[in-house]
Amino acid sequence: MSRSNRKTAQKGSRVKRVSDRHAFDSAPVGLALVGPEGRFLQVNPRLCRLLGYAEKQLLASTLGAVTDPHDLKTLAVRSSIPAAPAIETLKHLGAIGIGLALDHFGSGFSSLAHLKPLPFREVKIDRSFIARMSGEEGISVVRPMIDLGHTMGLKVVAAGVEDQGTLDRLRAIGCDSAQGFYLCAPIPAADLTIWMQRSVWGLVE
Repeated sequence: MSRSNRKTAQKGSRVKRVSDRHAFDSAPVGLALVGPEGRFLQVNPRLCRLLGYAEKQLLASTLGAVTDPHDLKTLAVRSSIPAAPAIETLKHLGAIGIGLALDHFGSGFSSLAHLKPLPFREVKIDRSFIARMSGEEGISVVRPMIDLGHTMGLKVVAAGVEDQGTLDRLRAIGCDSAQGFYLCAPIPAADLTIWMQRSVWGLVE
C-alpha cells in the first residue's frame, strides 16, 4: 500500500471512530461498555443521568456497585460467538444477577453453541421465523424451538410479532413472551409510563 493510500485509510478509520463515539454519546438510551468483572470502560451521558453519577465516578466503579440487578433484568447478546474475555464478562454479569438473553435465536451465529458456555435465562426467536407462522409449516419450525428452550430451562420470547393471529398461535404452542410493533412500537422513555397505564399490554392491577 502506498503512503497516500495508508494516510487515506488512517483518516477514514479516525472518521469512523469519531462517528461511532458520537453515536454512542448521543444515544437516547443509557449505554456502557463493560469489561471483566463488570468494570465500566465507557459510559454515555444518558446512562450517567439515569444512574445519577458523574462519568468519572462510573468509570471508577463497577456495574454491580451502582445498580440493582433487578433493575437490569435482561442483557441481550446479539453478536457473533463471544471471545474468551467477553464470555468471562458475561458470566460475571450473570453471577451478579443480570439475566442474559440470546437474541436472534435460530439465525446466523445465535445457536446452541452459545447456550452451553453462558448462563442464559432466555432466548429470543428471530423475527424471520415468527413472520412465517401464518401457516402450519412455519408453526412446525417455531414449536420445537420453544420446546428446546423450555427443555433447557429457558424462557422463550418471540421477536417481531405483527398481528393478533401470530400472537394467538404463539400462545397456543407455549411461547412465554412476545415483542413487536403489534404490542408496542418504539416510544420515548417519557411516554412509557403512560403506555403501561393505558395499554392492554401494560401493567396488570
